[in-house]
Amino acid sequence: MALIILFNANDIEKEKLRILCEKENVRLKLIGMEDVDQKVGYLAEIDGFEKIESKGEYLEEFDFTFAFFKDFEEKDLFAFIDKMRENNVVIDHKAGITPTNIKWTLRYLLEENDQEHKTMQIVEEINSYLEKASKIKKETGEENPEIAKSVKELNHYFQTAGEDFDIKVAKEFRDKIKNLVENL
Repeated sequence: MALIILFNANDIEKEKLRILCEKENVRLKLIGMEDVDQKVGYLAEIDGFEKIESKGEYLEEFDFTFAFFKDFEEKDLFAFIDKMRENNVVIDHKAGITPTNIKWTLRYLLEENDQEHKTMQIVEEINSYLEKASKIKKETGEENPEIAKSVKELNHYFQTAGEDFDIKVAKEFRDKIKNLVENL
């Protein structure tokens, strides 16, 4: 049976997801701040992982809801996420169980996922500014050379940064492109 492990959810989120899980024959496991130092494999009930004795505490940087998914086929996972949207179960931070992340602590998975989430938000903002610039280009027939140069630099950064990726640099690109577009 597929399993969703739900971290730090409020009562409304828990209830909405519980109802959906019951309808879809998915098991729901609730965890909280006290579990951040446990291995993901342990929380996902994978053989070979044992509980680590630790005292949980409130950690402001993890004050968001997070769900991770176990034993879903890919098509079933995407269908379930669609049903979450249809039922107004909004959980921005999500991940699937992988052979790599089962060895991580929940703390590390949350850090990685939150960084990825913030990066995707910046990418979406950049894309919205580029859409505006594209519309203006179509209307005027002229391309702004500063925006074109910034986009080229941005693409190069995203393609080559690898492990050196810095969200602050991505934010600087976003802000530069935003200012250029707003001043067209």
